Amino acid sequence: MRIAGILLTLIVVFALGQHFNRTTTTAKRSHAPKAEKVEKSSPQVASSTTASSSVQGVATTPKTADQHLTRVLSNLTQIAGENAETRSGGRTTYSRFYQTQGTWYWEMTANTQNAPVEVAKVTGATQDGRLLKLDMTSQVYHPDQTYRLEFQWLDRAAGEYKLHTTFENIDGNYTIGETEDVADAENDTASMSWTLGSGEGIEDESTRTDNGATTYSDFTQDDDGDWYWTLSSDKRGNVEFGKVTDIQTQDGVPVELRIQSKLDKSYGTTYTVHVSYNDDLTSYHLVTAQDNINGKYTIDDYSTDD
Repeated sequence: MRIAGILLTLIVVFALGQHFNRTTTTAKRSHAPKAEKVEKSSPQVASSTTASSSVQGVATTPKTADQHLTRVLSNLTQIAGENAETRSGGRTTYSRFYQTQGTWYWEMTANTQNAPVEVAKVTGATQDGRLLKLDMTSQVYHPDQTYRLEFQWLDRAAGEYKLHTTFENIDGNYTIGETEDVADAENDTASMSWTLGSGEGIEDESTRTDNGATTYSDFTQDDDGDWYWTLSSDKRGNVEFGKVTDIQTQDGVPVELRIQSKLDKSYGTTYTVHVSYNDDLTSYHLVTAQDNINGKYTIDDYSTDD
C-alpha cells in the first residue's frame, strides 16, 4: 500500500512536469513573432528618418533685395520720355537708371538747358505691393541730399511707368523709348569743334572744391577723329581721362556725352556727362556721377582768370 502510494505520487509529479514544459515552450513560441516584428520595424524607422532628412536638406535660397532691385531696374536702363499729360512749364523730363560698379543710379534730364539735371545714387529699396520705394542720395544737383523716389509700372507691356519724388516735385508718367524731343541720337562730332572743343575750360570759383583748387576741362580730337576728355588740376593731376563714345546733341550743341574711362583706377567704366551752356556758349556746366564731378567752366579765350 505504501509502495502504491509512492508510485502514484511519482506519476503525478512526472505528469505535472511534462505539462509545465509544454506551457513554457508554447509561451516562448508565442513571443517569437513579436520579436520578429520589432526587428522588421527598425528598417522602416530608419527609412522614414532618411526620407525626412532628404526633404529638409533641399536648399531654398530666397532672392535678396539686391537681386530684386537689379531685376526691376535692369528693365529701366533705356531713356524714357515724360508723357504729355504730366508735363509742366513747357518742360519735358527724361528718366533712366543705370548701374556702375555694382551701384544703381537714377538720371533725370530735361529738354530745356536751364532745367535741373540730377544724378542720384540708389542706397536702399523696399517693395510695398506694386510700389518700389527707393532711397536716393543726390550726386550733382544737391550733393548728399537724401530723398525718396517711388516707382510703379502703369503698363509694363508698353514700357510705361510712374515716378514720384520730392526732388523738384517730380510726379510724372514716363514711356520707355518716347524721346522725340531729346537730343539727336546720331553722333555729331562737328558740333564739338565749336563748343566744348574750342578751348580748355577753366573752372569757376563758385564750384571749386579741394580747398579752392581749380580744375581744367579739355576736350581734344585725335588724328583718327575720336574725341577725348581730360579733367585735371594742378594739385591732383588727371582727375579723369576718357574717350567720348557717343555724342547727343540738342539745338545743334552737345548736351550728353558717353565716355569710357582710360584711367587705371576706373579703366573701361562707361558713364554719362551732361552739359548745359550759357547763352553765348562761352561757358558750360558739366555734371556726371563719375567721381561726383559738378563744375562750371569758362572757355580759356573768354576767361578772366590769370
